[in-house]
Amino acid sequence: MNALLRAKALLVAPTVAWEEIAGERTSVPQLYLGYVAVVAAIPAVAYFVGFSFVGTGLLGGGQRVPFAHGVAHMVALYVLTLGLVYALAALVNALAPGFGGERDFVRAFKVASYAPTAFWLAGLFYALPALSILALAGLYSLYLLHVGLPRLMNVPGERALPYTFVIVLAAIVLGVGADVLAALMIPAQYRGF
Repeated sequence: MNALLRAKALLVAPTVAWEEIAGERTSVPQLYLGYVAVVAAIPAVAYFVGFSFVGTGLLGGGQRVPFAHGVAHMVALYVLTLGLVYALAALVNALAPGFGGERDFVRAFKVASYAPTAFWLAGLFYALPALSILALAGLYSLYLLHVGLPRLMNVPGERALPYTFVIVLAAIVLGVGADVLAALMIPAQYRGF
C-alpha cells in the first residue's frame, strides 16, 4: 500500500486500518522501506527547513541554525528515528506476554511503524517554527497506539490500557534520548540549552 494512503487511513479510520494491517503479510524490511523511511523523514526535513531557512522569528527571518548544523541534525534525527522504531518494536514484543499477549516481532514492528504516524505527519509544522506548537496534534498517535496494540499483539481488552501506558512511557524515554542526541549536532547558542 502507498505510504500516504496508509497514513490517511490510520488518521481517518484507525480501527479499520489496524484490522487491515493485522491481516497483511509483510516483513520488517518492507515496512522500513515502504513506510517508515518515507513518513519518518517528514519531521526531520521539516525541522531542517524551518530552523535553517525560515528562522525562529514570528514571521520567519529570526535566528537560523547554520546550514551544515541543520543538515547534521536532520540526518541524526532521521537515523535515530529509524533506530527508535526498531527499539520500540523490540520492547512491544518483549512486553507482550506480561500483558497476556503473544510475541511476534513482525506484528510488534507493525505497531512501532504505524502508531507514530500522527506524530510524524504533525512534524510538518516544524517547517514554520512559529507554528511548531501545532505539532502537538501528533498526540493522536497515542490513540493510534491504543487501538493498534491490542489488535496486533493479541492483548486482552482489560490489559490493553496498562500495556499502552508502559509502551508510551518507553517511547517517551527513547524519543527524548533521540532528540537530545540529535540536538547535540547543533551548536549550543542555537539549541537553547
